[in-house]
This record gives sequence, structure tokens and C-alpha cells, in this order.
Amino acid sequence: MKSKIVLFILSWIIAVGFIASTPFVGRLLAKPRPYVNIGHLNSGTITSDELGMPKETASEKPNEAQPAVTQETTVDSEERAVPQETQKSIAILAYHHVGEGKYSDWTVIDEVFAQQMKTLYEAGYKAITVRDLLEHYYNGVPIPQNSFVLTFDDGYQTMYTVVAPILDQYDFKATFFIPTNFIKDQEKNRMTNTWDTEDQLNFPKYHMIWNEVKALSEDGHEIASHGLNHIQLGSDLIADEIFEDEIHDSKKEIESRLGVEVYSFAYPGTSYSQKAIDYLKKYGYLGAVIGGDMSVDLSDYDPYLLPRFFIKREVTIEDILSYLKSPD
Repeated sequence: MKSKIVLFILSWIIAVGFIASTPFVGRLLAKPRPYVNIGHLNSGTITSDELGMPKETASEKPNEAQPAVTQETTVDSEERAVPQETQKSIAILAYHHVGEGKYSDWTVIDEVFAQQMKTLYEAGYKAITVRDLLEHYYNGVPIPQNSFVLTFDDGYQTMYTVVAPILDQYDFKATFFIPTNFIKDQEKNRMTNTWDTEDQLNFPKYHMIWNEVKALSEDGHEIASHGLNHIQLGSDLIADEIFEDEIHDSKKEIESRLGVEVYSFAYPGTSYSQKAIDYLKKYGYLGAVIGGDMSVDLSDYDPYLLPRFFIKREVTIEDILSYLKSPD
């Protein structure tokens, strides 16, 4: 009799262990992530200890176009159910310059870009922001079926003059990563840069000015940081002042100019370090993007190392469609 009881207990332990090890059940049994109120300034729904970052004071000024999670809908993390996934992975597309250009691999001709967006829309895809992806990570908000994340680096003027009107046609939303020291107040001070060397003589790449950035934000797009001076942060040996400038000061500049909180960061040159990640957490960023040419596995990902597919001149629409369908 005793041996039967022992065998029964052992069988029960093995069965429970197997069930808990499955991805879906294991995720239900795992300790939930702390709830983060994304969409409001200084909402106070997460402590600095939980993410390892100090709170920054700011007047609450929600952006009507943002997918705000209001305080009335805040749910205790211990009570939240994990939503059923509508897709297993999601691709993040990364564009740089869109418009005229002859020599740079990083320029996608405007007519080509327009056709790419049209094709994706007609194929049933929906463009969302990095902020939306972070809502999934921290708050369990489901990712809509057939979604991809759309991002643009460097804050070029054509983001406002060329890209935004095309996105508006399809109700696509995007994240625009801007290097704030290259964004000026007035037309007469509009800047180019020192890293786009191939096309600057015949096709100068100008950056946006602040009223254009503000218009993108008011249209529901996410404005995020690409640093202050576009300096790469790939070494822990870089001086602390550089990390402060690139990570903290750029965030403060965007927030003071637009009245919206900055949640995400794009590492310049995709170069990052542990020190950079520590500074991002310290100053309230919730995620960051790199390179990698792979999709984000929605069951297990690091929000501070989100991989992206770089869309350069030679990338075809067939390539893009394969990225969006990729299980990797």
C-alpha cells in the first residue's frame, strides 16, 4: 500500500513539472512584470526600485494621440491575466533617409518607400510603434495580428515632408528617433550632419526643426531619443558625462519641447554597452533598439536590446515581406 502511495506522489510531481515547463503555462506561473503606466507623465504606477531607475518629476500632460493607459484602468500586477498572443514574433523595420540620393546605401528613394508602404497595407499589415511593443512587454497588452514596428532614425527633414504624408494614407504609426542637437528652432538654422558623407555634396540631408517634430508627435507618432550628438555608446570606458549628455539630456530636451515622455532609445551606430543600458534604466527609459536582422520573439525578449531589420537601398519589398513572416 505504501509503495502505491509513493508511486502516486512521484507521478503527480512529474506531471506538474511537465505542465509547468510548457511555454504557455510556464508564463502563467511566472511572476508578472510590474505594471507600467505608459502614456502619461509621472503616473506613479511603478516604483524606482522595480526598474532600477529614479523617478523624474514632470507635470502630467497626456498626449491625446498616445495609447495612454489611464490610472483608472491600472491593474495590480498580481491580478493581471497574461493575454493570449495573436502572433509569436514581430519584426521591427528600421529606415534612415527617405528621399533623393544617389550614392548612400542608407537612402531609400521616396517612390520606392511609398510603394513599400502601399504593398504592406494591401497585404493586411499594420504599423505600430516601439511604445506599443513596450506596452506588450510591461503590461501584457496584446499585439494586433499582422503588426510590425516601424522606426526611422536620425530625424531627417524628409521624415516630415515625405514619410509622414505616406504613413497618413494608411494610418501607419511609427517611432522617430532623433539626435536632439541636430534639431533646431528655425528654418535658417536647419542642420545637416557629419556622418552622411556620400550624398551631402549633391543631395544634402537636412534634419527636421522642432515644429516639424512636434507635428509628428501631435499626429500620434512616437518621438524618441537617438542621443544628443549621435555619439556611439559601445564602451563602458566612455566618460560618464557623455552618457549623461546622450541619454539624459536628449530625453529632457524632447520632453520639455513636446510635453510627452520619452520611453525608448536607439543606440547610435547600433553600438551599446552595459553602462549605456544602466544609464537608460537610471533615467526612465523602458526600452532600446539595436540592429541584428531578426524578429522579436514575443515570448521572451529583452526590451533594452530589441533587434531590427535595416531597410537600405538594396532591400526589396519581397525581402521586407519575408522579414515580417520570419519565425526567427
